[in-house]
Amino acid sequence: MRSLFVISMLALSLVACGDDDDGTGTPDAGAMDAGSSDAGTDANVGDDAGTDGDLMRDFCEPLADLVCTRAAASECGCGAALPGGEVDVEGCTARFAAQCATSWAPLATGDARVDADAAAECVALIGSSTTGCQLPPATGIVIAHCTPFVYGPAAIDAACTSPLCAEGAGLCAGGTCRARGGAGATCSPEQPFQCAVGLVCRGGECVTPPTSGQPCEENGQCALGLRCVEGMCLMLGAAASACDATSECGEALLCSEGGTCIARDHETCSPEDACGNLQTCRAPRACAPRGVAGATCTESRDCAPALFCSDESRTCVARPTEGQPCAPGNVCALGLGCDMDGGGTCRPLPTAGQPCAYRDGDTPFVCAGDLACVDNECAAAPGEGEPCAFGNVCATGLACDFTREGSFCIVPRVGGGECMSDRSCADAFHCGPENTCVADLPSGSTCRAGNECAGVCVPSASGGFVCADRPDEGETCLFDEDCGDALVCDPVASAARCGGEICAVL
Repeated sequence: MRSLFVISMLALSLVACGDDDDGTGTPDAGAMDAGSSDAGTDANVGDDAGTDGDLMRDFCEPLADLVCTRAAASECGCGAALPGGEVDVEGCTARFAAQCATSWAPLATGDARVDADAAAECVALIGSSTTGCQLPPATGIVIAHCTPFVYGPAAIDAACTSPLCAEGAGLCAGGTCRARGGAGATCSPEQPFQCAVGLVCRGGECVTPPTSGQPCEENGQCALGLRCVEGMCLMLGAAASACDATSECGEALLCSEGGTCIARDHETCSPEDACGNLQTCRAPRACAPRGVAGATCTESRDCAPALFCSDESRTCVARPTEGQPCAPGNVCALGLGCDMDGGGTCRPLPTAGQPCAYRDGDTPFVCAGDLACVDNECAAAPGEGEPCAFGNVCATGLACDFTREGSFCIVPRVGGGECMSDRSCADAFHCGPENTCVADLPSGSTCRAGNECAGVCVPSASGGFVCADRPDEGETCLFDEDCGDALVCDPVASAARCGGEICAVL
């Protein structure tokens, strides 16, 4: 979603108003050809321009409605990977609009105002610049083609307090409104607003948007209606057009062996059955039984607990039993460990004083019972205040806390306690963004990081993520760890469909 509207935060931090006229974000006045010698005679401009508006109401919500409604269209196929098979337009719109407002907030600071008419025109331009299920390069369109709709009143050379000034023709740098660069002015891609409206930054220089056949660096640089393909702006080919590669063809078309753009004759897809241009193969993920003996696999997690994934055959095979040879990646049956000091043989788990054994999983070096691996030898698990054993193991009831001085066993912390990871927090708590333990979220809550849920964080019908109970077989999942020990999170191949580029907003 961020490719649609996220304006570079780095750019805004560089051009934001400050006290240093020589700051990194200060445009080179000598390179500017926008404005004139008397541009700063009035302290404010644009008092009568446009209708006073609201960023959320006049830009973010209409843009969200545009993209989410398109994403929900059946021909775009975005619902294929979502629970229920359909896009929740209302939920998608609310989530998209909120992220849009957060993204644009840095521009709407100081004395900035929103021009409602210009915002509406910009959304319309974004919508008309692409058709069908393509993803509009909104950020590039806003910067190079839209009439500015968020700006402060300061005139060129006047004092300013908002990032854009002079009805968008100026950039606030060092507390003064400077004219944005004209054609030929130097610029940086990380500071997109350095160039005047109607220009883009390409190769460190402000230029008019490249037309068909001219070089480009990204889609947002090209003239409206063109795509950046292999470093060149092109109009994508219609069906029956000549082509050298699928990337030259229009949406959902393929370049045939005969060198013409053709349509696919089916919706299903797979790694061996590629989708058309500007499409990806999308499939929902659900908990499924782990593989039985002989099933294909890529890692041991794909196989039932009594099996492992053979590196040679890439199939699930039985784990070696007591007395049989073993090695990392070829681990022993449950209840056994690989005695690496004994030449790699499956043996009962070692007791106190014996060398630790190897076993795959979160704690690869293991011992019998409640013993822990301390300095490569099985010993009593460390108590409170002692360094954690290998694999972050502590005595029962304690947690391993990470500090600058090392890892030490602690009593798990509850709400408000300091933490560096979830391991420091008690059950039903997780380490929040402020590095304090906070209560896990209940099912139905919005989630982002994945660790904040009492259950698991799974895709929602709106395209975001929501906390849910741990899924059973056949239910939606995101990672293998979401499913129970006997299950794995796999794409549902039979439900895979080609989804349009706009599905990326979900």
